[in-house]
Amino acid sequence: MRIRCRPTLFALVFSCACINSTWASGDKFPGSGLKPGEAPEGRVLTLNELDACLEVERTLRRLDSEIDQAELIQSLSDTRQRGLDSIISAERQTLDRSDAGDVAEFNARIDELGREIDEYNARVEPNNERIRAHTAAVERFNAECTFRYYEADMLKALSQRERRLAAEIEAETKAAEKSP
Repeated sequence: MRIRCRPTLFALVFSCACINSTWASGDKFPGSGLKPGEAPEGRVLTLNELDACLEVERTLRRLDSEIDQAELIQSLSDTRQRGLDSIISAERQTLDRSDAGDVAEFNARIDELGREIDEYNARVEPNNERIRAHTAAVERFNAECTFRYYEADMLKALSQRERRLAAEIEAETKAAEKSP
C-alpha cells in the first residue's frame, strides 16, 4: 500500500486601507464637509461630482462587506485545514499500513484536505482582486472627495440620489409587474 501526502501550501494576503477616522463611525458619508463661509483648500465639488463620490462610497461599503465575508470564509477554511492536518498527523502515527481499509480511509482524509486547500487557493486571487479594487476606490475617494464639499451641497446630492434611486426602484417595480 502507498500512502499519499499532499503539501499544504496556501496564502492569502489582506491589506487594509482607511479613508479617515470618520469612516468607521457609521456616518452616512466619510470625511468632513465645509461649513458655509469656510474656505476650501482647492476646488469645491459640484453636485454631480458629489453624486459620483456617493457611488464610490457605496462601492467601498459593498467591497468592505465582500472582503469581510471572504476573510471569514478563508478563516473557517484555514481552521478546517488545520483540524484535518492534525487528524492526519495523529492517524499517520497509528496507521496500520497492512490494512487496505485503514489506508483507504487515511488517503480519503488526505484527499479531503487537498480539496479544501484547492478551494482555499481558488478563492485567493478573487479575494485579492476585491482588495485591490477596494484600495483603488479608497485612493480615488481620498483624492477626489474628502474635504472638498459643502455640507449643504452634500444634503442636496443625497436628496437627488435618493430621488433617483426611488425612481429607479419604482421603474423596476412597474416593469416587474408587467412581466408575466
